[in-house]
Amino acid sequence: MSEVVQRVEEKGKEEEEDSQTTTDLPSPGNEEVGNTEVEGGSKVIVEKGSSEVVRSGDAVVDFPLDHLARLDEQLGRPKWVVPVRHDDDLERLLRASIKLCREGRDTEVEACQRFFREGLTLSFTRILTDDAVSTWKPDIQRDIYNNTVLLVELCVAKLDKDWFVLLELLALVFNPQSRWHSYNANVPPETCGKDPEKLFAMPQEGRPHSHSKIFGWLLDMINLFGDLGGFQVLHDRIVNGENLTVPLIAALIRPFGYCAEFLLESVYQKYLIPIVDKVIGFLDGLSNDSLKKEATSEARSETFSSIMKSLRHLCRRMEGREDIESFRLKMILRLLQIASFNGKMNALNEINKIIPTVTYHPNFSPPDDDQMQAEKLANWVRENNVLEIVLRDNLHQPQYVEKLDKLVRFCIKEKVLSLQDLDRIWACQDGKHEIIVKNIHDLLVKLAWDFSPEQLDHLFGCFQRSWVGASKKQCEELLEFIRHLAEDDKEGVMAVKVLDLLWNLAHRDDCPPDTMDHALSAHIKILDYSCSQERESQKLHWLQRCVEDLSSEKWVFSALKHMKEICLLYLESPVNYVHSHHRQNQFYYRNEIISHLDTNYHLLSHICQNLELYMRQARDASKEDDNCEPETLYVDQRFSHTQQLLARLDFVRFALKDGQLWLGHQQALMVWESLVENPAFASDRDTCFRWFAKLVSDEPDIEPDTVKKIFTEKLHRMPPQHLTENGFRCFDRFFRMVNINERRLSAWRRGFITENVDLVGLDYLWKAVLLAPDSIVYKPIELLKDVYTNLSNKLQQDQIHLDFIQTCMQRLQVAYDNLQQFQPGQIENEPADIQFGFNTEITKLVRCLSLLKEYVIECDEEYQDERGIPAHGKAAWGRAFLLVVRYSSHHQQPAEDFELASHSNETIAAVRRHILQRLKLSYQSRLELSVGNEVLRVTDDRRTVSAVPLRDRAVLNAKLLFSNVSETSMNSSDNSTDSSEGSPLNHMEGPNIETEKMLPSVLIATEQKNIDFFLSLCDFAILRGFPQLRDSVRNLLKLLPTGTRMLGEMLDHCRDCSQRDSVSAFNSLRSYFVAPTPSPSRTLYLLEISHAMLMPSVDFRDSESVDFQVNFVVCGGLKLLLSFLTDKTLLADAGNVMKRSAMMTIMKMLKLLLMASAYGCIVHVVQDMKNKQVSDERHKAAMVLQTALQNIIPVNEQKLRHTASMLARQYWEKLISPLPDVSVVRSIQLLAWSAACGDVSLSSEPTSIHNAFTMLSSSPSSRGVDTEDMHLARDSLEVLSLSLAISPHVLTSLETSQDWKHFVIDTLLLIRNRLIRITAADQLFYIVTKCSFSTSSFISFISLLFSGVESVAKDHAPTSGEFFRLLARLLNHAHQASVQIAGLDKLLEEELKWLLKVREDTLASPTRQCPVEGPLLDGHLSLLVELLTFRSVAERHHIGSKSGGERLIEIVMSDFLFPASRLVKEARENPDSEKQELSEYVAQPICSTTECTQSAFKLLNALCAGCSENIATLHQLLSSYFYSGQDPPLCEWEFIPHIGPRPLKGFVGLKNAGATCYMNSVLQQVPLYRAIVCVDESSHCL
Repeated sequence: MSEVVQRVEEKGKEEEEDSQTTTDLPSPGNEEVGNTEVEGGSKVIVEKGSSEVVRSGDAVVDFPLDHLARLDEQLGRPKWVVPVRHDDDLERLLRASIKLCREGRDTEVEACQRFFREGLTLSFTRILTDDAVSTWKPDIQRDIYNNTVLLVELCVAKLDKDWFVLLELLALVFNPQSRWHSYNANVPPETCGKDPEKLFAMPQEGRPHSHSKIFGWLLDMINLFGDLGGFQVLHDRIVNGENLTVPLIAALIRPFGYCAEFLLESVYQKYLIPIVDKVIGFLDGLSNDSLKKEATSEARSETFSSIMKSLRHLCRRMEGREDIESFRLKMILRLLQIASFNGKMNALNEINKIIPTVTYHPNFSPPDDDQMQAEKLANWVRENNVLEIVLRDNLHQPQYVEKLDKLVRFCIKEKVLSLQDLDRIWACQDGKHEIIVKNIHDLLVKLAWDFSPEQLDHLFGCFQRSWVGASKKQCEELLEFIRHLAEDDKEGVMAVKVLDLLWNLAHRDDCPPDTMDHALSAHIKILDYSCSQERESQKLHWLQRCVEDLSSEKWVFSALKHMKEICLLYLESPVNYVHSHHRQNQFYYRNEIISHLDTNYHLLSHICQNLELYMRQARDASKEDDNCEPETLYVDQRFSHTQQLLARLDFVRFALKDGQLWLGHQQALMVWESLVENPAFASDRDTCFRWFAKLVSDEPDIEPDTVKKIFTEKLHRMPPQHLTENGFRCFDRFFRMVNINERRLSAWRRGFITENVDLVGLDYLWKAVLLAPDSIVYKPIELLKDVYTNLSNKLQQDQIHLDFIQTCMQRLQVAYDNLQQFQPGQIENEPADIQFGFNTEITKLVRCLSLLKEYVIECDEEYQDERGIPAHGKAAWGRAFLLVVRYSSHHQQPAEDFELASHSNETIAAVRRHILQRLKLSYQSRLELSVGNEVLRVTDDRRTVSAVPLRDRAVLNAKLLFSNVSETSMNSSDNSTDSSEGSPLNHMEGPNIETEKMLPSVLIATEQKNIDFFLSLCDFAILRGFPQLRDSVRNLLKLLPTGTRMLGEMLDHCRDCSQRDSVSAFNSLRSYFVAPTPSPSRTLYLLEISHAMLMPSVDFRDSESVDFQVNFVVCGGLKLLLSFLTDKTLLADAGNVMKRSAMMTIMKMLKLLLMASAYGCIVHVVQDMKNKQVSDERHKAAMVLQTALQNIIPVNEQKLRHTASMLARQYWEKLISPLPDVSVVRSIQLLAWSAACGDVSLSSEPTSIHNAFTMLSSSPSSRGVDTEDMHLARDSLEVLSLSLAISPHVLTSLETSQDWKHFVIDTLLLIRNRLIRITAADQLFYIVTKCSFSTSSFISFISLLFSGVESVAKDHAPTSGEFFRLLARLLNHAHQASVQIAGLDKLLEEELKWLLKVREDTLASPTRQCPVEGPLLDGHLSLLVELLTFRSVAERHHIGSKSGGERLIEIVMSDFLFPASRLVKEARENPDSEKQELSEYVAQPICSTTECTQSAFKLLNALCAGCSENIATLHQLLSSYFYSGQDPPLCEWEFIPHIGPRPLKGFVGLKNAGATCYMNSVLQQVPLYRAIVCVDESSHCL
């Protein structure tokens, strides 16, 4: 036994008796001392115990399993611990393992094998290599030594068994570079006193490669290894052994390669030299297949490197073994020649390990002591064509190409890289995959700096040869590669070569435009990223080259683009920079370099001349091909015409902007004449317009004098018809700049202020307004409007407004006079130029009217006060509605709500006044109004209610901020709300009429000749058939206030007529409205004036309005309006639009006067009752009329009711005659009917109206009615109801006609506008229920509707909702009024059959889709509900739930409402039956819409009303559908119920979902239904 082993065992026996615990080796930072426990678990105290017995087959093996478990646990901790102390876990496991190995039973114990694989390897790896070695105390170091000795003994015992784990640990132990050996290197060996002949290793003092340290413990372990016969076992295993493999040889010799310098010569001679010879012979004898197989695995491929390294270390001590490097190169070459990626990677790694020792640092001795002459390696590379071999494959692998870098760089350094080799490298990427291309390019970029000039020139030649025939993508990749070559060039040599190369490539004739762009882009990047000191001179040089290219028409485009990019590389000059002409260096700012180019090379003039030359060529080319377009014309065969123009113009603009230059007059003329006056295409003008518009911006780049000359000499001479959107934008910019320079305009924000109306270019602006194309005419109109509305305060604005109005009127008059020369029908026979001139005059009229309209709108918008002189279109009372005012005077007081009548044409200021009046507050009070969260501010006071907007019954919040306070206090900073949010004091006093009279709209209306002219112009448009002109006049008249003179004349005429007898007054009044010379526009205008005076929109005309109302009624106004309805000649030729407007105005006035007439009839009866001259029939008729008036006119029409009531009380005698007769009522009916179909011209042809409805209903794509038609139809229906309420006897004659039946069906079913259908249903209901006390008309109407249920209603199901609701409503009225209707039993039977048929068809459908549409199903269900009200309780029981009856409750519940619940119930009741396959269609209810579902619920309610049997049946169904006694109930029931069972008994609480408490209380009575049902009906109390 070795002395080292003996000492270890003796020491162990001495310490065993004193040692009751073992101290463990802590992880880094957690060292233990003695038996003290360190926090964090860095020490574990282990009690001694006997080994456990492990059975292996029939034998019993003693192996310490408890120690193995503790070792694994300590190693697995985050702060690991290795137990290395004497007799601790590791030592015991090692001794047990040695014993088993010597007995040859270690492989039979799985725990021992696991210890080898895991615990042993991990323990020694940590204690020998961890950084914490230096922190462990000497006694622990000694314990490590003792355990390592045992490890060596274990390795020797298993050495001949090829146990790789132990061989790796042996290599770790014999490695002097390990942390543990390095720390203990100065410890002397304990085997120094031994006989030298028995030693195997000793310190190597004096050797050239020896270590300066002793490494005593390492020497002890080597000697121990030799004493145990390790070297002999190693020799026998390699030299005489079988089944050698490359990995095994690597593992066996690696430990001795590490410690080779410590081994004695005797060891070499006896053991190692035979081993080395055997290994070399073994490797040399491997066949190519075997070598390939060994090199296939990446792990195995590393073994060759390990073997070579170990052999080099061993051979270093052997004399005559210098040829090991040749053998190394031989093996490397063999690895390179096999087709294996891992093998080649391993070979390249070996080469890269050799290269640093022979190339870069000849005086540096690397740690491995690799020695090889550079010449030898270079010759080996050249003679064996190594480069050719390595370039054959694997180039798609980036790591492989990366390994080539050192090899090729070595070849360059040693001058063995030939031009043929360079060609081979370049050819490797030619036409290959993009990954290979990228890898080779990256390689060449790295190597380029090491190439000789000859090699670099040859490489550039490769670039140019590859360019020929390369694809676009290949060219792009090549350009990217070329650019990378020059990125890091600090000397400038490479950059110059690359720049020249890129320039030449971009100027090749076969270079496509995209590739040219990439080349020039790379050129720019190199100039930008260049680190050369000549960078500035390089940029200037290439700018000069670009200027030279401007002389060649072929390269102008690329030269301009490139020149701009180079200029952008220069920095912008600082703000306060002063240009210096005497520059010491070549550094320029951008503006300086551009100025330098323009000064020395006349750059701008050169480009403008080139543009002229190019445009001549483009014009010639376009003439040769009539079908060419700007995008398809290629003058230079490279770039399109559009690109060529933009390149030149964009560069000039860039040079002007960034170079701080001015565009001169001659240069501007050249551009203008080339593109505008002599364009090749029409789009050239647009391009030029857009370019000049950009030049004349906020910071102009063109000389002011040039701007004016171009504006006056060029723009003014251009025909307005040629203007485009860009053309007028150009004119606009020039117009503003010239006049601002002339100080006639001043810039203000984004617009301007007119300082002098005598503007340069104003005449041309008028021409543009009148003659520019329709697509852009809004722009000159807008500009001219701004000129006359953005006036300076220094000007006399009133006079300017008058002058502008006069100018407009004069232009209108001239155009109108020109048109008057032609008689109606004459122009169609004139030549085309005459017709064109005629249409041009029409266009001028329309344009001038549009200008006036925009002008009036703008001036009215700028007027901030409330209007007291309203526009004609808003002079009458608008659509009435009620506002709910929520008033709060204090934060702590509850708000009070009250209703306030308003209308769409009322201003917010008027609403404020009415609220203050209602609250009895002074006008000085400050009232804040808000709609929702939006506060109505001061600027909103002039707006109308409809513009806010407010709807009927909208809530308007009113808050009193201040009352009776001074203006100063209201505007103080202590107010909680900004002053703009309240109402200004001057507004509350009403409008300022005097100020308002200065508005242009009022000025126009004040001159009656203007109104007369507009009316004449409108008549002309109507007569000649120019709807656009007619609408333009009408729109302007609506914006202007009512003509002052015509209003006064009407008031005077009505006043005069009121003094005459009735016949004379009526004739005079009619002749005033309908003059002998027909003037449709005047008639309509007078009707609108009458309406505005009968129902004015402003309060300030109340006195005039009252007088007019009285006079109009007295002189026969009602009779006049009724006569207009029956007069077929009235506005017969005026067109649909004019007639519709007139009839709408007549309907609004008739609504007032007929209501006054109705009130008058009631007043008449009341007067006769005082004289007792009233029969019962008249009294009853008056009562019916009074009831009808309460229903027909909406509640929000309070103003209408009030005015009508006032007129009736004073002038009822004038209002009760004449009353509407049959002809009047029929005319109203036809008017409502025709308006509903959208064509008022058919109002005298009932058959045509019905046919029009039929066509509309059969055409799904037909458009709906206009808003104006809808309003006319709804107003006419209300007037029709009023007329029949006043004259109920007319209804008898109407209902017998076929036209009436068609009218009813058409307005209820065929019209697509739902609002008209709703109004028709309401008014027809009032007609048959409120307008007459006779039931015959009522019954007849119901019969009419029932006749259409199965026919018309079925064909128009989508629009049948209102039809069925009206029918149900009538049935309900019949039930309430106890009207006997024959045939209801049959109707109920038919409805039940229809409903059951729908159920049957739905269930028969595979998709369970209801065959009828929702509105139709909803309507029939509603009819059933009302028909059931006529049935007794017994009959409803029979229908609802009685056996033998229809059992309608169960049908509705299971199929119409809850089919899914029914299926769940059936499945629950029959769990053993075959499961039915359910789908989403099976569980779909027939009632698929909300309306149908609600009607079905109403049907159940009608069946259960008063019928206890039906209630019980419904309760039973609900309980069975929604309750289950089998599953545990939910503990609570949310308002959105959980999916789960609910209890059969007991109570369930309902959570309040937000204002649902009342509903919850009703639902919670459901459990009491059974008790209620069981109550005796004869009982008097519950």
